[in-house]
Amino acid sequence: LVGTTTGKIFFIDLPNWDSAKIFNETNFIEPAESAVTCIKWVPGSETQFLASYASGNMYLFSTIYCTKAPLNEAGVTHALSKQGSGYNIYNVVVPRGSKSSSKDIVKWELKSGLINEFAFSPDTKHLAV
Repeated sequence: LVGTTTGKIFFIDLPNWDSAKIFNETNFIEPAESAVTCIKWVPGSETQFLASYASGNMYLFSTIYCTKAPLNEAGVTHALSKQGSGYNIYNVVVPRGSKSSSKDIVKWELKSGLINEFAFSPDTKHLAV
């Protein structure tokens, strides 16, 4: 996984260069001004990773599904899942019939600004930001 200053994330499977994927390729998830600040695999998963952005947003992605659909296109929903003091959690659902082969994306919106780094607790039940 490689994050860029333009908000894109490249997933490169070294033995299979042809299967490389680009997340946020058209900057519909995060704008180009929002750099990727940290990427980590979800402990125990070979397909899910968490990425943070300079905007203060974090997203849970899956290497199995890569969306090219704009997250503001018709039919895409941002359902508020949880809200607290200084944060919102959304389930972003891209319709299965759209031009995307995406599954749900989880978005954490932290209202404290730039996220430099995050870490999973040893038991993987908690996340420090």
